[in-house]
Amino acid sequence: DPTMVQDGSAFTFTLPSATTDQWQAQAKFHTDMTTSADKMYDFSVKLLSSTDHPSVTVKIVLAGKGNDGIYYTAEKYALAADEEFVLELTQMPGIDMDKVDVTFDFGGNAENTVITVKDIIFTESK
Repeated sequence: DPTMVQDGSAFTFTLPSATTDQWQAQAKFHTDMTTSADKMYDFSVKLLSSTDHPSVTVKIVLAGKGNDGIYYTAEKYALAADEEFVLELTQMPGIDMDKVDVTFDFGGNAENTVITVKDIIFTESK
């Protein structure tokens, strides 16, 4: 069973058991953020893993609609052990969403992996 500890804008997830497949170790942030198709958006986040992790998925999606194809991103990123990874997505075309979920999937993690997710920013482009 993974655990999560929050410290300000940092969320640390401890994943005691190894997993093999995508979507086996998810952390989902439900928000009340709304977005509009007539605007552009920027997203950034910092990720730090205690182990090499070949495939962390970051998905920004309409709340409750994870599998219907309506999302800003659902890309996979490789993390190197103990090296901060900064993800920056800019000028993403808007989508009409009344609530946005941000999901981090750590499926495929090694045993006893600790991942910190911090400084999540999702905002209208300037």
